[in-house]
Amino acid sequence: MTRKSKWRPIPDSVYLVEQRAETCSIVCLCMLAGCSYDEALVAAKKVSKHVLGGLWGTEILKTARRLGLRLTKCLRWDWASDTGILMLETKSRQKRSWDGHTALLYSGLVYDPYERQLWRPDAYQARTDTKVRSLYRMEDE
Repeated sequence: MTRKSKWRPIPDSVYLVEQRAETCSIVCLCMLAGCSYDEALVAAKKVSKHVLGGLWGTEILKTARRLGLRLTKCLRWDWASDTGILMLETKSRQKRSWDGHTALLYSGLVYDPYERQLWRPDAYQARTDTKVRSLYRMEDE
């Protein structure tokens, strides 16, 4: 029996400053696996209670499966990096990494670790373009 999720559109950005970086990673992970944003937030809160001492792919996968989420892909937060690197692990163990500030995740979200916000890519691009334009304007003056 499959669960029906109450899907709601993702706003331009989601402010996650009150939540730990682990929660942000798991939200991205769950959306990557096909969960709705609401499901991802609920799962992230449950998973972060079970995972201790860092977020390793196998731990998240096992915990998520116990919670009834069927995941084949996993994100891991890399604490060694200042900006944070989100790692994507697949069943074939291939890894790809992105700088957390500019990463376009397969889930269709951008995570900005400086502001701890999840963005829709179109909204994030518009915001970045505006920032860049204002920087150029300051240089011209």
